[in-house]
Amino acid sequence: MTKFSIISPTHKRVFNGLLRRAMISVLGQTYDSWECIVVDDGSTEPIAEAVEAIGDARFKLVSMPKRGERLRAWNAGFEAAEGEWICMLCSDDIYLPHYCQVLDQAMEVYPDAMVFNFQELNVRGDARIWTRALFEPKRLEKGHVPFKSGKISMGNFVFKRECLDVVGMYPDTNSYWKLADIWRERYPWIKEKGRPSGELGNPWG
Repeated sequence: MTKFSIISPTHKRVFNGLLRRAMISVLGQTYDSWECIVVDDGSTEPIAEAVEAIGDARFKLVSMPKRGERLRAWNAGFEAAEGEWICMLCSDDIYLPHYCQVLDQAMEVYPDAMVFNFQELNVRGDARIWTRALFEPKRLEKGHVPFKSGKISMGNFVFKRECLDVVGMYPDTNSYWKLADIWRERYPWIKEKGRPSGELGNPWG
């Protein structure tokens, strides 16, 4: 079985070069057991041609007939994934060359882990660099400690495919705000630090 399924939804990121940059970063991995599923989220740009131009059969295309927005695009990628582990790569981001190799090593050290969380490096157009720190919640009997918006991002997490069997995929909505409402109803013990009511705020966080 392929070790890693790297999911990368995209919409209109061919002409600006971002999708190709993301795919080249995957192609340059020092660890070979991966597939990269590019989800064309109803784009009017030539996504299929861009994927084919990479020239590697490990890149697979999933085309949505119309734009479903990010959550539905992620779900389409999850459904197509055949790997043991799911990696989430936004199409305007890149992986460092040793990303999958480090993942494999971490899994040897922590064989019972189901989810991994990594620090994120952000490089701005003006060359400013900042990091998104690790999300390190204290272990609780139920839920987790309050967090601050922006402390969690999709690309920081890698999870075992069987997690989808337990928690399911994203709800069928194209609104991140609606998603926050759904999570609040489903997991009322999750609170956000710094908000008077403790309710979930910025759904991009």
